[in-house]
Amino acid sequence: MELTNPIALWGLSALAIPVAIHLLSLKEGQVIRIGSLRHLTETNSRQFRGIRLNEYLLLLLRMLLILWLVFFISGLHSNTSTLQKTKWVVLEKGLENDKDFMPLIDSLQRDHYEAHYLAKNFPLVSTGAAYPPNNYWMLIEELKERSLYDVVIIASNRMNSFRGQRIPLPDNMRWIAKPTTSHEFIVSARQTSKDSVWVRTGKSDAEGTFFETLYKSPNQIQAIHSDTLSVIIANTSKFERDGQIMRAALRTLDVSLPHHFHIKTIRTEQFNEKDTADWLIWLSDESYPAAWNGNAIYLHRMSVKTILTQSTDKLWMLTHELNEEVAVKENLTMALAAILFPSPQENKKAAEEDKRMFPEEWLNSYDDAGSVPEKIIGHNTHWDQLWFVFILVTLVTERIVAFKRNQ
Repeated sequence: MELTNPIALWGLSALAIPVAIHLLSLKEGQVIRIGSLRHLTETNSRQFRGIRLNEYLLLLLRMLLILWLVFFISGLHSNTSTLQKTKWVVLEKGLENDKDFMPLIDSLQRDHYEAHYLAKNFPLVSTGAAYPPNNYWMLIEELKERSLYDVVIIASNRMNSFRGQRIPLPDNMRWIAKPTTSHEFIVSARQTSKDSVWVRTGKSDAEGTFFETLYKSPNQIQAIHSDTLSVIIANTSKFERDGQIMRAALRTLDVSLPHHFHIKTIRTEQFNEKDTADWLIWLSDESYPAAWNGNAIYLHRMSVKTILTQSTDKLWMLTHELNEEVAVKENLTMALAAILFPSPQENKKAAEEDKRMFPEEWLNSYDDAGSVPEKIIGHNTHWDQLWFVFILVTLVTERIVAFKRNQ
């Protein structure tokens, strides 16, 4: 058995109160009716009523009531589970040798904390085998199932590793984040002309990631040549306005990106199966040409939020008819850029260099004063409920007995 608040045991001194009350309470004498006083004679013995206990059952109930109340306040509970005493320090791989955390890790291990990696199945650090975490929320859920007494997590808190719905951190877990520094990097560099290079740079820190486009000399940076994309826009007279808006969006990309466009605008009836291009944009109520086996965007009205939806590897559906409002609201230009110029390598580079952090204060369950949650220090809700039941049952029983005995 353990006590959360042992100083409350001073309350046991209150057990003297019901004893004193019962000693001082005098029971009424028994009344005996007689017919005449002439048969009673006076004796020399003195009458004496000593102080004695009475109503032992009531005394016991009242003492038990005080006893249960003191046990409840002192937090008396049993702690026989070995799992509740198991303590872990869980590290993201690579931080076990970090000079900022090595003193803390050594201190925790001296306090019988087991060192595990923050990875699937939480392998021991001594094994050295672990993969970087891909989703912190899932790992927290796995830790909750371990029923550990105390867990200290040390991680880099990278924002891209928090995927899915946010969950509250359990009271038996404490999260410590490794601070990050500002970092600059190059996402992509493409040569747009003989004397100009288009450079996409990024800057990332704990609060955010920002990108900037610069033009530099070919002598300053190594670059690859820009792509040239050929596009055929085919529309009927009904969708003449749609074709103009699509062409304007492509021209915006031509100016903003280091790529070049060759745009050809025709009517659908002028389309020739022998025409070749990287992309065909088909704006008509009729189906796009079956003979076309290249990349294509075709009109197919749908009640979805995205303006462009992929149907197969090479086919994309334009889900809305176009006007100026739709093009701006649905960000048609950016949607086209993502489809026409997929950049998996650039996206991977930006994700790897992303230093944004999930705020540590959003994770921890400690209050502003830094007090330890009750669950960590061994407080047991089950025992709280048990003492409450004892108090309630004893109080009801005492009142019933007192009522029947007129006490």
